[in-house]
Amino acid sequence: RMSGEVVFTHEEISRLSMEKEAIIEESILQVECANFKSDECARNLASYSEALDAEKTNLEVKFSKLVLSHKELARRYMDSEANVQRMSGEVVFIHEEISRLSMEKEEIMEESESQLQHVNGRLKE
Repeated sequence: RMSGEVVFTHEEISRLSMEKEAIIEESILQVECANFKSDECARNLASYSEALDAEKTNLEVKFSKLVLSHKELARRYMDSEANVQRMSGEVVFIHEEISRLSMEKEEIMEESESQLQHVNGRLKE
């Protein structure tokens, strides 16, 4: 033997070889487990992604309906405002018409009274 040379017995070589095989098998199991967990994570991620896409679509539909509702409410408000303006104009017109008719009535009553006084005056003669 040379100095510093390491000599292994047949049993030691067998034992080291078996340890090496056990370590390789353990490593393979760990890699397979990691692959399984990775696949499981990928499936979960895909499932969550599908659920999020469905919820996003649902929210987009609700948002579209809200926008349409808002537009409809705005249109109705504008229609109401237009109706209020129109009715206000009609109320002013009716009030003016009542005032005009009231003045005409006063004039007719004065004219009638004047004519009645004239007739009474002639009858007294």
